[in-house]
Formats: sequence, structure tokens, C-alpha cells
Amino acid sequence: MGYLQNSLLPDEKAVHTARPHWIVLVYSVIGSVPFGLLGFAYLLASRSAISRRDGSAHSYAVMAGFCLAVAAACLAFGFVRRSSTALTITNRRVVAQKGFWTRKTFEVPLSWLATVTIEESLLGRILGYGTILLRGTGGAVERFPSMGAAVRFRKLLQQEWERSRGAEPKGSAPTGRSLP
Repeated sequence: MGYLQNSLLPDEKAVHTARPHWIVLVYSVIGSVPFGLLGFAYLLASRSAISRRDGSAHSYAVMAGFCLAVAAACLAFGFVRRSSTALTITNRRVVAQKGFWTRKTFEVPLSWLATVTIEESLLGRILGYGTILLRGTGGAVERFPSMGAAVRFRKLLQQEWERSRGAEPKGSAPTGRSLP
């Protein structure tokens, strides 16, 4: 069971969870491709050295293994980063968690949330990601870069904040009544 499920209060439910956009994997792929290509080149050189009965085959094989291991580590880093960061809206608070080896959590009741700021680059607007900045009433700011659907997250958070105050969210039907 994850951190969020263990920390939910009675009658509290998760409304929406945002995770980093797939764009965070691009840097991992960019880092792993050169090492992967170099590793395969060393692997081919090792095979060629074996067929020539050259004594350097072992050295080529070691270098191939090292380069392929670095490429795999670069890819793993991106996937771990993406899967270990979450920003969740509940009906009472915002719960954020970052980190794999060490976890950092940020929990703020909806009533204590001062502002939600979204920063988007041109590429972020096109691909649908941005940086979410949460500021509590005490002034603490938590920054979540490259989060997917950042604008949607802000909209859902604002709707949940209005619900928590007893107001009807804009664009929704009043409680207990249906639209005509």
C-alpha cells in the first residue's frame, strides 16, 4: 500500500493525481542512446576480436558491459523519477510526494492553500505539461516541474477548494439539483 492510501483520513477520498509528463524521459533517452550505441560498438568489436583470435576481446567485452550498464542506468533514472513523484488532490487537502531513495512529502489542507501557479513554456503548452507551484498561507512554496496536464490539475484543485468552502464550483450543477 502506498503513502497516499496510508495517510488518507476517514471520509477522505482522492480526487485526482498528477504525475510528471513523459517529457521527463527524454533526457534519460538522450543520455542513454550514446552509451547504448557505444556499448553495441564495443560488443561488435569484441566479436570481431574473438574471430581474429585477438587478445583484446576481453577488454572490448568489459567496455561494452560498462557502456550498456550506464545506458540502462540512465533509462532507469528517468522511469524512477517519473513514477516516484505524485501530486494528489483529495477532498480535504493536497498531498505531494517526491523521491525514491528518500521521500519528501508536502501536505496542505485546501483551506491553507494560498495560490496555485502554473508555468508553461511554448513546448509545454503544445505537449500539455508545466511546472506547478503550490504556495501555502505560511509562504512555503513547493515546485513540481514537468507535470502532465498542469492546467487541468489547477482547475480540479480550484473546484475542490470551492467545494470545501461550501460553494458550488463554476461550471458544475448545484448539489441536489439537476440541470434542465
